[in-house]
Amino acid sequence: KILSLVAKKYSSKLDIIHSFIRIFAVNKPPETTTMARHKEYGYDIQDGKAIIPEWETEIKEEAFGDCEELTSISIPPFGDGDWEGAFSGCEILTSISIPPSVTEIGHWAFSDCYNLSSVHISDIAAWCNIKFHGAVSLNYHLFLNGEEIKDLVIPPSVTKIGVHAFRGCSSLTSISIPPSVTEIGEGAFSGCSSLTSISIPESVTEIWENAFCGCSSLTRIIIPESVEEIGGGAFYRCSSLTEVHIPNGCCVHEAAFENCPNVQILYYGLCKSMSNFGL
Repeated sequence: KILSLVAKKYSSKLDIIHSFIRIFAVNKPPETTTMARHKEYGYDIQDGKAIIPEWETEIKEEAFGDCEELTSISIPPFGDGDWEGAFSGCEILTSISIPPSVTEIGHWAFSDCYNLSSVHISDIAAWCNIKFHGAVSLNYHLFLNGEEIKDLVIPPSVTKIGVHAFRGCSSLTSISIPPSVTEIGEGAFSGCSSLTSISIPESVTEIWENAFCGCSSLTRIIIPESVEEIGGGAFYRCSSLTEVHIPNGCCVHEAAFENCPNVQILYYGLCKSMSNFGL
């Protein structure tokens, strides 16, 4: 009888203990979770993803330089800074999300990020206005609000497509530029290897150096009468280009169409000597 009372007294306590054990077992972190802290800035990296506080407003120079654990990063909504060398040497980084608050991407920000293949943004106009000091990646796919961009439509609020804005964006197949745009910046679409079609409006007056360099799938382009100058190497190594229409009085700089072996230059219907057109 005494043993029965003792067992009854402690059975409820044992049930409580077992309940706590089950709760902690269910809610414990997965065994695959790894945590690391990178350099002196104290950013945590969990399972390859950088954990940056939402109140962080500046990504420091070389903040994640040579980080061997980093595979993806999402910049906070108000993040900015010049980003010089910020992610250089992150060899296994594959994905980054960049908010509209970013105004500049500094020198060597993504140098040696050989595997960076996905860039996520939420505002095309803001992206066009970023001051790039180099390409984000030489071969990446661009996503707008989660959807991959293939047919790019530049919004009418954009007046200039900035330097290196879409350089290396291999997912683009067509580009529509609004009549608000007056300049296509240096290297703006360089290396867009899947690009087959582009519409340039009459508002554009200048196409800068290397603007479409390496667009190896582009076959035909019409330069509108408004364009006064085509920069050196603007269509360099557009190997599939067969027909280009160039307006009267347009200044075509050296090597603008170099390494375009099958191109025919049409001076608004009249075939001109290739040597006169930067070939």
